[in-house]
Amino acid sequence: MSNRRFVFFNSLQSSSLISSWRRARVLRMMGLRITGKPIIRDGTYFGSNRVEISDGCFVNHQCYFDGSEWVRLGERVQVAPRVTFLTSTHEIGGSDCRAGADIAKPITIESGCWIGAGSIIFPGVRVAEGCVIAAGSVVMHDTAPQGLYAGSPAVRKDRLLP
Repeated sequence: MSNRRFVFFNSLQSSSLISSWRRARVLRMMGLRITGKPIIRDGTYFGSNRVEISDGCFVNHQCYFDGSEWVRLGERVQVAPRVTFLTSTHEIGGSDCRAGADIAKPITIESGCWIGAGSIIFPGVRVAEGCVIAAGSVVMHDTAPQGLYAGSPAVRKDRLLP
């Protein structure tokens, strides 16, 4: 799909006038890997078609998928409003330009996770199965299964999840 067409379809799918099931259909047309019947709310932006959303997922309003690398959401992942999936960054450059060479790494959110509102998931991160990421957290490193992570940077809390 040409860049111009992708931008058009991205604008169309993010509209509040489109139902969730039609949004999933448009996203499939854009080349995203959408399986089953996820719910994807309006206002969500996809920077490319390198996104995989599995059955039972819920992606709330105004989420951002950067698109430089793959973002994969396992089954039954719940994503609160305004979550950002950053798959790209830069190396630190010299004093003349601190933003050096581009770096792109995929993000994987394993099945059953809940990503809280306003969280940011950094490039290369794997959120392990059954984790909860508290609202506003900045996840810069992989997590262990069934953990509760909070803060900036996000760290595992002592509370064990059932």
